[in-house]
Amino acid sequence: MSVDGRSPAARGVVDVNVEIGPASRPSDGGAIEDVVSARTRHGIRLALVRERTAVTVGTAYGRERLSAAITADPSLVPVATVSVSAFSAVEPELRLWIREGAKAIWIEPGDRWAAVSESATRTLRAAASFGLPLLVPDRHAGDAETVGALTAGLGVPIILVGVHYARYTATFGALDRYPHLSIETSALGTNQAIRAAAARIGAERVLFGSGAPRRTPASPINAVLFADLRDDDKRLILAGNAERLFGLPAVAPDLRPPPVPERVFDVHSHVFPAPWEVPDVEPADLMPTLRRYGVRRTVSSSVAAIVGDLEQGNARAVAAARVEQGQLVYLVADANDVELARAHLERWGRAPGVVGVKVHCHYAGLPTSSPKTWELFRVLARYGRPVKIHNTGADWVEAITAIAREHPRLPIVIAHAGLGVPTADAARAVAGGDRVYVELSSSAADIRECRALVRAIPAERLLFGSDAPLMDPAFVLGIYQDLGLDDATFERVLWDNAVAAFGVD
Repeated sequence: MSVDGRSPAARGVVDVNVEIGPASRPSDGGAIEDVVSARTRHGIRLALVRERTAVTVGTAYGRERLSAAITADPSLVPVATVSVSAFSAVEPELRLWIREGAKAIWIEPGDRWAAVSESATRTLRAAASFGLPLLVPDRHAGDAETVGALTAGLGVPIILVGVHYARYTATFGALDRYPHLSIETSALGTNQAIRAAAARIGAERVLFGSGAPRRTPASPINAVLFADLRDDDKRLILAGNAERLFGLPAVAPDLRPPPVPERVFDVHSHVFPAPWEVPDVEPADLMPTLRRYGVRRTVSSSVAAIVGDLEQGNARAVAAARVEQGQLVYLVADANDVELARAHLERWGRAPGVVGVKVHCHYAGLPTSSPKTWELFRVLARYGRPVKIHNTGADWVEAITAIAREHPRLPIVIAHAGLGVPTADAARAVAGGDRVYVELSSSAADIRECRALVRAIPAERLLFGSDAPLMDPAFVLGIYQDLGLDDATFERVLWDNAVAAFGVD
């Protein structure tokens, strides 16, 4: 069955971004069995699949592996893979790929597109001569502009893969300029990113891609189905655009969204404004936005306090807690100014709705292991409320474990269960203290790491966090839906665990 309880083929989705390969590094790929499992769970009707070893080892090697892997499954459509570093093999290899039934061509730059522009130009022209759409990675700011310029006039569609909010400004600027560029959805995890993309460049230039089996298809499926879009636009994104561009048979996808949980306690959200290219959400509008996804209670920290204005940012957060029922807040504390943190705790620490403290080591410019961070935690331990920490530093696991052992009664929530993305290593930190928790908010979560982490920790240590309104709650909810939790455990994770951790009735 699919994660939302429907039959495996119910969705009718076409996925343009699936990659297999050996599980060991440097390929760090996924087994074909994992692709088939994800396809059936999430209703992926057709999946365009490429082989990682075509990049890491060689085009012919990857082609043979892919052919052997997908031969028996007509729902898996091969994607040819060529590299700009092996230009002499491009044309003969592409002929062989097309004989194998390839419907698209992945162009691997191996580096920034601007750094390989001459070889990239020749490779892109050679690939375009076969008339198939080209899939190209968008990994660095400026990649989209370079690719757009290099492919203008080649007469084939270009799909940018992996567009992330850190590059929205540069990438969407290129999309505005070059109408032959399109994007896929695997990393469009910010709040209403699908709606914003469709409004800016047209729904006909947005294709569904999951990044499976590394990432869960549930996240982008949710993001599309909950997006404020017309049904016709959702159909285009989930299947119609891919069917048109890749010459695939047409089937109307199911647009019913998955069931919304009855109650969710979200331990990671934010009071805006924020400096990112995402929709601004007024503090008074955050809870109404989150209620759409079953969130009845959320704990927010001020982005302004995190990135540059502790005084006004914390004041704005405290004021937000008085506006909406269910709106709780963290005070933001910076280890560079422990005395100010102490003063804010004295001023606002017992204000209505203030239930904890947020520490962001990255914006503070201090690793978790910094003596200043340790000093701050000694102050926060006396306050006694939960501390949510965004860790930084290669030794963050050891550092937060030592801090937890020094303050065994202090609840500590590890934001993103890692350094921005969840990692199974976080299980060591959870094991290091009786009151250490994790939440999985991320736009780039490896679902395999998430599952490994959850298997390794007590169920009561996992909390729900959305990172809204930066992240799309529907996108993040998909991660939790695909963890393989039984219904009772899932309900505990979404509500009971946070109630216990924060001591909020």
